[in-house]
Amino acid sequence: DPPAGAIDPDDVSASVFLNDLDPELVQDSQLLDLVDRTQQSRKASEAIRSGNSLMLSHLVGITEQDLDGSALRLPLR
Repeated sequence: DPPAGAIDPDDVSASVFLNDLDPELVQDSQLLDLVDRTQQSRKASEAIRSGNSLMLSHLVGITEQDLDGSALRLPLR
């Protein structure tokens, strides 16, 4: 598996193609939204199967530090 945030070699050609599209054409594209959701879903499934917590953190945007109770700061009243 590539590191979190890296593009899987199987997806490089699609990524290059999508990057080269005119932003005005793809701004509200349902097809590109579907492609993006499908790729994210596939990555999440692979990360779950392999136990890749770094990839899962990247995909959901929550780190272990975010979940660590010792990092909480509560205001004093």
